[in-house]
Amino acid sequence: MTYIKLIIAILLISLRIETFSQKAEFKYDTDFCSCVGVFDSTKYTRPQLQNTLSYLWNSPYIQTSATARTIEEANKLSIDKLNAECSKRLQELNSMDFINNTFWTQVKNDRIKEIENTCILRQYTLVAWNNPDTLLSYNIVDSTCIYYRDALINGGQEMIQAWIYLNEIMKSKNGDPERVQRIFEEKLSSGNKSECARLELLTFGWWNNANHLILHVDATGEFETEFKKLFTKVKCECDEP
Repeated sequence: MTYIKLIIAILLISLRIETFSQKAEFKYDTDFCSCVGVFDSTKYTRPQLQNTLSYLWNSPYIQTSATARTIEEANKLSIDKLNAECSKRLQELNSMDFINNTFWTQVKNDRIKEIENTCILRQYTLVAWNNPDTLLSYNIVDSTCIYYRDALINGGQEMIQAWIYLNEIMKSKNGDPERVQRIFEEKLSSGNKSECARLELLTFGWWNNANHLILHVDATGEFETEFKKLFTKVKCECDEP
């Protein structure tokens, strides 16, 4: 009789554990692997896991550009399109349900800052196409940014000299510097050299340097490690990198 009571007690305990811990599966992909994780659905939901995967680990970049490679492209740039995309992305990060632990909450905060900084820089850059003195109000700068900014604002020969300096830098980083120089000389001797100088200084001078100064969240190996911690078991099938 005592043995039967013990068996019943063990069964009841098992039922209670099963009630409070419900196993569920979540499928996800990494760069080289397709994985299936088993998680406790009383702790997390599939939407929380999916949102964390799609918007914190693999956050979409802002697609609306503030720079151009040709004058024709520059004329098609839209600050309204940028503002709409930025509002949408920030609304997603502020309203979606994510995994609420220390690591992923910090990633969420960093992603919000990343989007805010990116959008502000792109807004200033877009306005600067017609009003370069607006860049004086942008404060995440270094001496290189200031050099290109002042050249854009002052224009004239100062802008041309900054363009010549930028071209030397671009030649030093290119596998075919003669070609870079040939294209530069064609632009320099053209009737719209001032527009060409403004385009390249804003895109390859100002933007490239200012963009390096703002926060960019890199999804390191720690992201994958922390995501796997959300599961009691993970099985992955991986391709060779």
